[in-house]
Amino acid sequence: MAQLTVHQLPSGSDFVYNYWVADASGCEDVLAAVAGSSHYIRKISIVCSADATVSIGSGNAGAGLTTTLLGPIPFHAAGGCQVVFDFGKLGIKCTEGEAIAIDASADATAGGGISVVVEGRTCKTVN
Repeated sequence: MAQLTVHQLPSGSDFVYNYWVADASGCEDVLAAVAGSSHYIRKISIVCSADATVSIGSGNAGAGLTTTLLGPIPFHAAGGCQVVFDFGKLGIKCTEGEAIAIDASADATAGGGISVVVEGRTCKTVN
């Protein structure tokens, strides 16, 4: 007989956060870290109208992401482009106590901007 395992997120706070930047180059926080908690990304939309490579992850190490979750994703300036990732109800877990961050190539500073909409949940870590 097959066994079904159901995973549920611990209680927490839902969020939808919109981040826009006209001069993305390097690593920047999209949603701040919360001590003792993890962000779970359920859905993320990235719109880019610049010639750029974009990665999303957890933790801003200054020179790049601590942990890369998505990317690098190449975008081209001609007409702009949108990508949407839907990770379902449980989402993809970011490293505990780290911000959701974006890392963009230096090319993103010329001719366009980057918009990121993140939907998810922040949950306290349960041991």
